[in-house]
Amino acid sequence: MIIDYKEVDTLEQISEDACQEIPADGCRENYILPFQISRQNLLSNKLADVEEDAAHWAAEECPEHLFFSHGQFRKGGLQHVSDELNQKRTSNRALYSLINQKNITDSGDDPIPSFMVFQCLLDEHSDVLFVSVYFRALEVSSFLRINLEEIRQNLVNLYEKNVNFDRVKLLITAGRAHHTPGQLSLERPKIDLFTQLKLYKMLKESPAEIRELLIEKASAQSVISYKSLELLKECLEEVNCSQLKINDLQKAIDVSIQLQLYRQQGSHSNRVSELTKELKETLESLAERFVNG
Repeated sequence: MIIDYKEVDTLEQISEDACQEIPADGCRENYILPFQISRQNLLSNKLADVEEDAAHWAAEECPEHLFFSHGQFRKGGLQHVSDELNQKRTSNRALYSLINQKNITDSGDDPIPSFMVFQCLLDEHSDVLFVSVYFRALEVSSFLRINLEEIRQNLVNLYEKNVNFDRVKLLITAGRAHHTPGQLSLERPKIDLFTQLKLYKMLKESPAEIRELLIEKASAQSVISYKSLELLKECLEEVNCSQLKINDLQKAIDVSIQLQLYRQQGSHSNRVSELTKELKETLESLAERFVNG
C-alpha cells in the first residue's frame, strides 16, 4: 500500500483533522494519520499552549501532577535514536519503546503509557526522515496535541544532535482513537494532590475554593481515584457540614468505586458511560453546594 502523506505547515492541522474525522464521543479502530511537514515549519511552529505539558510528559523524573511520564519509561531512548542515526544512517533500530510485556500483563486499569513506540528512519536517497509512532489508545481532542508537541520536541532534539533532514513524513497509528471532549490528559486533579490538613484549612477559611476543585475533578478522567473524596468527607464530618454535602460526597465515592470496577472489565461500555456521567453530575452538584449551601 502506498501511503499518501498530507502536506501541513503546522502539527495543529493534524489535531484538527483528527477531531473532524472522529465525532465527539466517537472512536475509530486501527486509526492512521499520515502527514508530512518541512523541517523549517517543524522547528518554528510549536504548539505553544501545550509546550510545557509536552515537556512535562517527556521528563525522565515524573512531575508530581502526573500519574507517570513518558520519559520515565523511555530513559535514554531519545539519545539512543540520535546515536543510532548518526552512527548508521540506514539503521532499523533507531527507536525507543515506552513499555514492555511485564508492564502490560496484569496491569488491570492502572495507568500505563498509551504512546508506546517512536521510530525514525532516514531515507538513504533523500533528506526525508520517516517517523512512525504507535499508540495503543489515543484521545484526539486534547491529548493528541500534547503528543504532537512532544514528537516535535523529539525531532528538534534530534536535529540539534546532528541528525540532518529537510522533511519529515510522520505516520501516527492508534489501535483505538477516541474523541472525548473535556477529558483530562492523565493529570492528577489538584484536589488529589492536597493533604487532609490542607483540605480542612480550605474548608474552614475559603470553602468556595472547594467548588473549583470539585468542578475540575468532575471532568472526564482516564484514572478513577476517590481517596481525596474520602479525605474531604472526613473533613466535612469534622466541621459538622450539612448532611446534603456529606450525602452527595458519599454518592460520588460509591459511584467512583463502581466505575473503577466496571473499567477493570472494559474501558468502553454503556455502563461505563452511564457511571462516568453520573459521577460528573454528582460532583458538579456537590460543587454548587459549596456556594449555595
